[in-house]
Amino acid sequence: MDHESLELMKVFGRLYRKNIDTRIDAASRKVNEARMLLILMEREQDRMSVLELSEYLGVTSPFVSQLLNDMVERDLIVRAKDPIDRRIVRVSLTEKGKQQAFDVLRYSRKLYEGLAEHLGAEESRMLSNLLQKSIDYLDTRIYDSEKGRT
Repeated sequence: MDHESLELMKVFGRLYRKNIDTRIDAASRKVNEARMLLILMEREQDRMSVLELSEYLGVTSPFVSQLLNDMVERDLIVRAKDPIDRRIVRVSLTEKGKQQAFDVLRYSRKLYEGLAEHLGAEESRMLSNLLQKSIDYLDTRIYDSEKGRT
């Protein structure tokens, strides 16, 4: 492996660990809970099932169920049976959950605005373009790998 590839791998590793280790707010809300709040806020009209949430978050259904149980206890979400298929449980935010979702969104926006200010306009655009190119490349490689075309 050449030096540039190794350095890139190290940087992506550090970035990944930052994402895992960073807490979204002062109350140390779990990253997946924050993501769940934002997803449910974004998709408010079409309440989501546990399966849909697990696929969207890229985690298992049991993990989502445990997270939802905790969120129900803290009055952040409510569960309701699907009116068409009673076997499916749909999830939506309570008023308290909506407020916490807005808090997460406000914190995230502040964090990224600070990063953009730190980098400046030119480097922010450059970073955004490079990250998008990286995501496109990795998505293609992962897709090709899953289809046996590596």
